[in-house]
Amino acid sequence: MNKLLYFILFMPYLSCNIGVDCERFKVGHFILKPNSTTDEYYFNIYRNNEEQVEIDSNGKKTSLYVDWISKCSYEVRSIPNRGNEFKAINDSSVIRIEIYKTIQDTAFYNTYVMIKEGEISARSGKMIRIGDNVSH
Repeated sequence: MNKLLYFILFMPYLSCNIGVDCERFKVGHFILKPNSTTDEYYFNIYRNNEEQVEIDSNGKKTSLYVDWISKCSYEVRSIPNRGNEFKAINDSSVIRIEIYKTIQDTAFYNTYVMIKEGEISARSGKMIRIGDNVSH
């Protein structure tokens, strides 16, 4: 009976990331495509262990700190004085990205914007791994 109870209690934790390979998305060059935008709008992301540069399809650029908070979730924050060209990201914004599914070189994610008042669900989309290059 005790073994069955432990199994029932811990099953959600054991199954939440089965088959999800988030290691492939921690460092490298990626194309990020939010579901809520047109097919022509996307971001090039160049990420190393601590920082990432995002360049949107219009050429706007921002630099962000990266902090992996779990195996498949990370947070990004604006790096002050690095020429942030995205008005939606300010120096106090924290954006959490949670990868919930991977298929080969594609990760599916949800993002959440963290503000002083709480958490706002922002968008979902996919991130496609292009290669190992972290230079832009």
